[in-house]
Amino acid sequence: MSSCHIQQHIEQPSEKNEHFFKVLNGLCYINLDEEIILNYDCFKHIGNSTTYYIVMKHIIDVFETCLMKRQTLNVHLYIKSITLTELDKHLNFIKFFAETLKNKFPDKLEKCFIYDASFMFAQLYNIISCFIDKNTQHKIQIIKNSS
Repeated sequence: MSSCHIQQHIEQPSEKNEHFFKVLNGLCYINLDEEIILNYDCFKHIGNSTTYYIVMKHIIDVFETCLMKRQTLNVHLYIKSITLTELDKHLNFIKFFAETLKNKFPDKLEKCFIYDASFMFAQLYNIISCFIDKNTQHKIQIIKNSS
């Protein structure tokens, strides 16, 4: 599934769906320090092939809003509850997400903190990090326990 396929075939949820938008706002927002919070726990409740487009649009809007006040982005990614099955389920979105942010916001990442990564995720990251340029690798920090 290509990113074009995702963009062209996603139906947006109804504007009346207050619960969806409440969860969406918990998924990605700017904290008081003007840093971006991404919370997978919220994504797992609303992320599916019919919502990927609006989720991505919301994340882009949050990033652009943050960049109105800052030159670069600090991102805090909370992934405590992610499983390998969920990674596989959302693989096309993850690729679309990574490619979109890379192209839309080149050289804007200052630091990305990944919290509560499972042992399996950390091992997977070690494998895929060879495909990430060295400059970006230095900007990513895995934090074992956020408590």
